[in-house]
Amino acid sequence: VDSTLRPIEARLRSGVTVQECRAVIARKVRVWRDDPKMAPYLRPETLFGATKFESYFAELGKAQEESDG
Repeated sequence: VDSTLRPIEARLRSGVTVQECRAVIARKVRVWRDDPKMAPYLRPETLFGATKFESYFAELGKAQEESDG
C-alpha cells in the first residue's frame, strides 16, 4: 500500500539502510510488544515517520554504547 511504503521509502532515500531499518523495527518490537499501551504503535506510520524515526534510530547507538560499556 502506498501510504505504508511512502515513509519507508523516504527513510531509505535519506540514506538509512535496510539493515538499519530492520534494527529499529527489532528494537521497538522488543521494547513495545508486551506493553499494551505501546504495542498498537508498531506500525509503519509510527516507526518510519520522519521525526520519530530519527529518535528511534538514535536509540540504537545509545543501546550499543550501553552494551559496550
